[in-house]
Amino acid sequence: MPIYPGRTRPVPRGSATPPPVARLVQVQPSVGVGTPVQVDASTSSATAATIKNWTIAWGDGSYIRGNNQPATYSHVYPDPTPATVTLTVVDTTNQSNFTTLQVSPLAAGNVVFTASPDHASVISYEARLHQAGFAGILDSTDLGKPTPVNGIITVDLTTFFSGQPIGVYTVTIATITAGGTTDSMYSNEFSLPL
Repeated sequence: MPIYPGRTRPVPRGSATPPPVARLVQVQPSVGVGTPVQVDASTSSATAATIKNWTIAWGDGSYIRGNNQPATYSHVYPDPTPATVTLTVVDTTNQSNFTTLQVSPLAAGNVVFTASPDHASVISYEARLHQAGFAGILDSTDLGKPTPVNGIITVDLTTFFSGQPIGVYTVTIATITAGGTTDSMYSNEFSLPL
């Protein structure tokens, strides 16, 4: 089929714009029942269009929707029952895609974090306790190298920090590799004793 100046080649039948890509990860270490589970959907994308809308179903009957590029969102579960979070994205060509993420809302005293993408090279993880509002490390403990389940590691903090005085705290998880140490974001605030 010849192409004439000013005209474009017709799109062959059967070809389609690729669907959008839905991506969802749990980002913030969380501690205890009633604290937010935070997920990041911001790396979701549409290759030949833009994301028109999205829905996050939290797996407990509740959901949120938006009409823009998804970002980071939080949800509080009332009990520590595991849930499946589903992100569905729709692009401007009305194609859709979805992904799921297993989350386990925490029992009191547990902290959950996402394993390093380079978990194989991790020497160990370290839990660092901070007084809420202050950057200094009050206490820390080597967690070793726990095995992630679906990319998530859960640790019972009562084993390590039960002797701390009554107060409000946060925790960071340091990833220790041969190349150095990287701290996570601060967890939500929680009270001790747990």
